[in-house]
Amino acid sequence: MAQRFAAEVVSGSEGRLVQLLTKLGATDVRRLEVGYVVWMGADERVAVVRQCRGVRAVWPVARDELETMVNTASAGRGITVGETVRITRGALALVGQITQLDHGKAKMLTSLFGRPTEVEISIAEAEVVALPEAWR
Repeated sequence: MAQRFAAEVVSGSEGRLVQLLTKLGATDVRRLEVGYVVWMGADERVAVVRQCRGVRAVWPVARDELETMVNTASAGRGITVGETVRITRGALALVGQITQLDHGKAKMLTSLFGRPTEVEISIAEAEVVALPEAWR
């Protein structure tokens, strides 16, 4: 019986996973955002997907959860240059200011070891920090 699944993968590994899922006979395979793939497939194939290089986690997804994931994926797209953002996923736990935007990626100016550093991040991993008016 086909069920809907989602996988979190290392950024850049989405294409490899989509190809594997297509070979395994999965249907409705979609890249949801950077680092996430959603598909319909058999439970027996999940073990194969978990062994694929770059896959961090695989879990079953209900229909309402999928809608939440899609809405969350599109929420980060409203970020503009000059806004202060916080990294919500990934290895870095930083706060900084967006200096440049480019096709799902952004450059953020932050402080590492007390020095200003520009870091490239995925927009999907960032959320806008609401600052008090006096700090702007």
